[in-house]
Amino acid sequence: MRYLFSTLNCYFSRLFLGWLGICCVTIMSVVSLFEATEYARRSVGRLHVGTPLILEMVLLRLPQHLELLLPFMVLLATILSFWRLHHSGEIAVARSSGVSIWQYTSGLSLVIIMISVVDLVVLNPIAAAMMSRLQNLEAITFSGQENRLAISETGLWLREVHQSRQSIFHAQHANLKEASFYNVNFYQFSETGKYLETINAKKAVLKAGYWELTNVNQWRDEVLSHEETLKLPTELTLPKIQDGQQSPQSISFWQISDYIRILDKSGLSTLGYRLYWHTHLSKVGFMIAMVLLGIAFSLRHPARSINLLSIGAVLSFGLLIYFLRDVVYALGLADKIPVLLASWTPALVTALLAATLILHLEDG
Repeated sequence: MRYLFSTLNCYFSRLFLGWLGICCVTIMSVVSLFEATEYARRSVGRLHVGTPLILEMVLLRLPQHLELLLPFMVLLATILSFWRLHHSGEIAVARSSGVSIWQYTSGLSLVIIMISVVDLVVLNPIAAAMMSRLQNLEAITFSGQENRLAISETGLWLREVHQSRQSIFHAQHANLKEASFYNVNFYQFSETGKYLETINAKKAVLKAGYWELTNVNQWRDEVLSHEETLKLPTELTLPKIQDGQQSPQSISFWQISDYIRILDKSGLSTLGYRLYWHTHLSKVGFMIAMVLLGIAFSLRHPARSINLLSIGAVLSFGLLIYFLRDVVYALGLADKIPVLLASWTPALVTALLAATLILHLEDG
């Protein structure tokens, strides 16, 4: 515990944070270049999409990329920090004075916890707000329309433009497995925005190309009529409605729990949001596992034996871990494995493997 507040730990932590900052700037610059190229490709033929708009979209996506790549940057910063310490002989001097490798690990783990707190409190809300803005901007720029689905305490709200009419659809509850919506209202407007009619139904089932309404009340020109069934044409499909939901990345970590509660009340699936919440929470463990992996690599390859090939090997191993993490995440998203298993397994397995390697190299 005394080591955590020592001058030596402060020095090592500052060195690590310095390399982490360099890695962040370098990697984000490369990512921004690729993002700008992709947006430029997508904007070919769209005269209204200029360079300022492309730059705005690139900047809006940067915080999300930073959150995604932060564990990989931690791995790279750990390798570079320990390479610098090995090269200068500072590791040898510190270890000869009785400082163990586990003390280095505890010191860097404390730094990782502090970074995670800053990520959750500052970076994540900013990234969520910017991602929400980006998604609407992309929808307007490349699709010509904004997101059409909104979910609130009162239920689901949908907006659809069909032929010469605009419809606003509201449902208090939904069962997406059966494509059924309950206590629904359709507010119909003309193409110019003039109010036409209101249709109320106890149940609406989304079929291929139309809504099938049951127990219908229709108000038009202040005249009320009742029908047992009614069919309304629509271009909506169930996948379009599901794709119109707000993505987890556009919701702050601190607001996801409330959003999940609203989804439960509306009858919509919460799996993706619960999985994202746990995965984001487990990121601190994943970053600590990256620190352990970087330290294990540094023990296996001291400064004189580190070369581009060995660095490439450990970075490739880190990318492999990222790939396997995405596979496990996809299995959780498909409801093949429990949410807790899908979110926490990659961090725990990586940490155990790295700790085992450190024990073998250090104490074995």
